[in-house]
Amino acid sequence: MSKLSFYKHLFVIFILALVLILSWFRSGYILGSAEGGLPFNNLQNHANIMKHAWAYPAFGNPTSISIATYPTYFILSLLEKIGIPGFIIESFFFLTVLMVAGVSMYLLTYEFFPKTKEMYIFLAVLLYWFNPFSWVSVWNRALYNFMVFWAYLPLALLLFYKGIKVKDFRYALIIALSSVLFSFGLASVVFNLVLWGLLLYTTLFFLFFDKKDRVFLIKYFLLTFLLFCVFNFWWISQLFSFVASPISNVVFSSFVSSVGNLETFSALSKDLGVLVYLTRFMHRTFFTEAPIFWIRLFNSPLIVLGQFLLTGVVFLTITMRRSLKPVLFFGTIFVISIFLTKGNAEPLGELFNYAFSRVYALQVFRNPFEKIGFLIPLAASPLFAYGLFEINNRVLDIRRQKLVIVISYIFIGGIMAFPFWKGFVFSYWDNEGKIKSYEVKVPDYYRDVDTWFSDKTGDFRFISLPLQDEGITYDWEIPYSGIEPSSTLFKTSNISFNTTIPFFNTFVNALSKYQLDERMLNFFPFSNSKYLVLRKDIDYQARRMANPETVREKLQDLVAKKLINRVYESGKLEVYEVEKNWFWPKFYITGNIYSTNEADLAKIYELEQDFPENNFVTLGIVEGNKLGLESEKTIISPDEVLLQKVDTPTPKDLSEEDILSRLFHVEHLPGQPIYPLVRIKEKLEEVSRSDYYGWLIYRNGILGKRAVEVYKLRNKRANEMLILNTEENYKKEFEKLTREITSMLTQSSPISSLLRDSLLYHWILFDRADSPLSELLEPILSKWGIKPKFELPVSDKDYVIYSFTIPYPGKFSLVLDKLSEDYKFLVDGKLIDQPVLGRQNIDLNEGEHEIAITTDERTILTPILVKETEGISNRDLKNWKIDIPDMPTTFKVEFDYRLTSGEGFETQFTQNIDWKYAPVYSRGVFTYGHGSDWRHWESEFTSTAGADTGLFGFSVTSKKECEKVWLIKERCLNKKIDFQGEIKNLTLSKLSLPGLHLEKENAKFNTSSDSIVIWNKINPTMYNLKVNKKTDKPELLVFSELYNPQWEISFDNHSEIPDEKHILVNDYANGWLIEKPGEYELTLEFTPERLLDKAKNISFWSTFAGVFLLGMITWRRKK
Repeated sequence: MSKLSFYKHLFVIFILALVLILSWFRSGYILGSAEGGLPFNNLQNHANIMKHAWAYPAFGNPTSISIATYPTYFILSLLEKIGIPGFIIESFFFLTVLMVAGVSMYLLTYEFFPKTKEMYIFLAVLLYWFNPFSWVSVWNRALYNFMVFWAYLPLALLLFYKGIKVKDFRYALIIALSSVLFSFGLASVVFNLVLWGLLLYTTLFFLFFDKKDRVFLIKYFLLTFLLFCVFNFWWISQLFSFVASPISNVVFSSFVSSVGNLETFSALSKDLGVLVYLTRFMHRTFFTEAPIFWIRLFNSPLIVLGQFLLTGVVFLTITMRRSLKPVLFFGTIFVISIFLTKGNAEPLGELFNYAFSRVYALQVFRNPFEKIGFLIPLAASPLFAYGLFEINNRVLDIRRQKLVIVISYIFIGGIMAFPFWKGFVFSYWDNEGKIKSYEVKVPDYYRDVDTWFSDKTGDFRFISLPLQDEGITYDWEIPYSGIEPSSTLFKTSNISFNTTIPFFNTFVNALSKYQLDERMLNFFPFSNSKYLVLRKDIDYQARRMANPETVREKLQDLVAKKLINRVYESGKLEVYEVEKNWFWPKFYITGNIYSTNEADLAKIYELEQDFPENNFVTLGIVEGNKLGLESEKTIISPDEVLLQKVDTPTPKDLSEEDILSRLFHVEHLPGQPIYPLVRIKEKLEEVSRSDYYGWLIYRNGILGKRAVEVYKLRNKRANEMLILNTEENYKKEFEKLTREITSMLTQSSPISSLLRDSLLYHWILFDRADSPLSELLEPILSKWGIKPKFELPVSDKDYVIYSFTIPYPGKFSLVLDKLSEDYKFLVDGKLIDQPVLGRQNIDLNEGEHEIAITTDERTILTPILVKETEGISNRDLKNWKIDIPDMPTTFKVEFDYRLTSGEGFETQFTQNIDWKYAPVYSRGVFTYGHGSDWRHWESEFTSTAGADTGLFGFSVTSKKECEKVWLIKERCLNKKIDFQGEIKNLTLSKLSLPGLHLEKENAKFNTSSDSIVIWNKINPTMYNLKVNKKTDKPELLVFSELYNPQWEISFDNHSEIPDEKHILVNDYANGWLIEKPGEYELTLEFTPERLLDKAKNISFWSTFAGVFLLGMITWRRKK
């Protein structure tokens, strides 16, 4: 390729990229949505957050690998400082991404296929830009590190291959240097695994074919990896620091949930792992379920045909020219990446399940489409360009060649690029199915409030209301919908959303329940929050959040009680300051200690008479014992509270014949030659999921077969490995059905009864066969209210069962808030004769216990809607308005029904904060083939925090009906089912179970502490403290920042407080036991910052040396 030709195409790439950018930013607004947030609204703030090893928003959090984004944010923030608007900076960022991706793909294709004409090579650029994967997963996802990684992937492969091709170690240096420039795209462990997996594959590929160059290849790969690690040591050090820290175990244990992640993996594989879509680079659900007509156009026959022809060129090239190393190289990547991206979908899905459930590290790939899918267009683009060139030259004459080229350019650069040219890649559809742009304009009043907070002195936070999960929709003039952006809108640390971060999640979960309740204030002292911000500009129904006007009414009540005071207002933001006693400093010292497992701090405060005037601290019971601390009181709350009916004894006495007759028949066992055919037969006989209840009954039957297989193999004393595999098969089937079973057990129906009985029979079989599955199943059945841990006697009353884990033996006071008449009180299934009048002392050993109390409906149910008889039909849908308490409340609905026509109907409860087509509760009620007979229905649901009214009523149900539309497409429609009938004895009641906890009185403490601490904040990772401890008794120093063992305190003589005296307090914060009296100074430091400082120096000077060395070597070679 001549330089002139390359520069011509480079200019064309630049012009196309520029036209796209001008189209996207023509309105002069930044683009932001989804998971990317709004970093370009305040880049300086984002850079400050990522500057240190500890990010300060909310309760703070280790930056870990995210610190790799800092250089990019810092450079872009410099542009912001000189007054360049955010949308121009963002457009420059996008232009750079497009240019790097386009030029890299152009050169990559040329390097591997140098004889391919430029007009074909340019098609590789267009395909890499405009394929459906880049549309959905790169641009529409709006995650900026995804964009950078997408651009860097072809560049890294190009440089690495170039080094192999010319056998030049300089390219190892160039790749390492380029990785520093593109470190933003490496702020994900998964992306690093994908990148280095690709480079390792490239090394192994050429090791296999170029045996004479093996020594060079091994040295080249190792040198590249070593330089990469050294140059990027600043963020790699933070990643390893986090992984090596004790807190990583907490994070991984919450993330690595075999059941939850396998469910997610299976669901995503089923949705996105369909080969006919993967081979067309398509996110199946995006293109088939989107309510926008132009998205569905991509499923029209002509476009689908064009996509298959495109993919056909790729597969034909792989098949016909596989003897060529470049074709084999990219073809292998293409096939393997499709195979991995499909997850555990067929074929060979079980192989993925096996690896996924055993290798925990693989669970970071629980959404393989969004991670491994990057490799599909990377491999397909060069193959398509070369393949089309070969097919044209070998098969077609010049005139037809030109026609094929023109059609290819029109199809890829016109039709497939249509969403790009129109800017639709930066859009989403709202609940109404309307297209909304990612364009955003943050109102000026956010800057006003941010400035107002910045002018205040001291360390404090604010809490935003309404409060919900990470997603939010703002009803601005130019609206925003995506991840909650308050961490970048404000420089002041704030609690404005909930997320899955351990400890933070526990605290905010409890807080959010009280946002319409006065007890919300109880969370302010513990969280070092001084202000409350009311957001009146949110679209609350889009996210099922509290109505801001309802919240404002509650706040006015607090103002009237002089608990808070409105101190500032700008636009649609109101700022309230809490009364001074409700604000505790970030650091405080106290000897008032409560040991508890209770995560709801609003409940604990009731036990402290002088709250909030005098501060105190809560800590875990185990932690207190380890430190030898005597707490004022130990409070143990139940782990689980269940309402259960025991009207028949657990059928342990059923014979083997009785139990097996109630489960699917099993004739052939695993290990027999015919068994694989049995499994195939099960697949073929499976009921369509469109008949949901039939499908669920069938899957439950198959689960029973797996249980019987385990039972029979254990009784036969079969091969141990065969038994283990069979037990694993049961676990897999059980995990697949867990979500469905959980949903069905919340209602009373023949199917829910069938599920309960079946699972109980499974447990009995496992228990009799001494299978470890009985231990797996028992706590789950207890949680689902199917079987308590301890057997309870049959009763005509319900049992309320409280499960406790007692950390040490002792005498505990049992505290109850209400009891029914003629109740019975049982501990671990044994009846206790003494009456319980609010409190009762009981002796409990260490371990698991259950306390059961009989109750009646009058005690736990408060009817709020009663109807004796009502006619119902699809033409006369009944509903009734219901007031909801300020706190989330569980409701029970029950009625008798019969239908004269139709198969069923829906019961619904729509809150005032629900979108009208997405009620918080909706359950189908069906006749099960007995429409004229009276049947009974029961179900429960829980209201959402922030709701205050709702409509309960009946609605039309629907049935999915599907039909094949030509070969590969299925069209499904939800057909509404007409119905007519009557109901009687309708009752909707509030369900309120008696509160119960255990207490243990300990030594009394002074109600206040004279010890004081003052501090100076150096940066988010370091504080200088001055302590004046005025007592010889041990006290706790509390630091209201997210608990992390890597926070360390040292004395002025550099000795440190031992790690074992650093504990979790107040559910989320750090606490240190301090015993030394007197005045002294302490230094608090987040220790990974020390490593970061050293790592920055190593990365900076090694990068500087690398640039210098590269320049010197290049200069010498030219000379």
